[in-house]
Amino acid sequence: MSNALRAFTISFMMAFLLAANSHADIVVIVSKDSPLSSVTIDEISALFLAKTNRLQGSPLKPVDMISGDELRDTFYRSVTKKSPMQMKAYWSRLIFTGKGIPPPMAESAEDVIDMIVEEPNHIGYVEAEEVNDSVKVLLTVPSFETN
Repeated sequence: MSNALRAFTISFMMAFLLAANSHADIVVIVSKDSPLSSVTIDEISALFLAKTNRLQGSPLKPVDMISGDELRDTFYRSVTKKSPMQMKAYWSRLIFTGKGIPPPMAESAEDVIDMIVEEPNHIGYVEAEEVNDSVKVLLTVPSFETN
């Protein structure tokens, strides 16, 4: 194999691996009519861990993606610093003690957005590219990936 072909092959493989390993931005969204304009990671963490049901005085109900969804796993690792297994154990403990129940689950970004539009006090997360003008972005979640 010539040096030029070898260099091309290596460059192609590196670009492929980087693209396969990249993640789209995750954004936290609410109804476009929500009085909220921004939130912190800590506030979102508390809300999605059922430690509160209000943000800045506004009552909110989280909407989650289905268990096992890669976006869900990335969201929780980034926001709560918990792995999927830790989240499962967390909710099992809360359910068993009667201290909480997990948020309702949606199967797609479209479902999350529809739930927020239908019930304006819902809050959810989707990939940034899925956002439309029926919702408002409160926060772009910084990615925290562990391999």
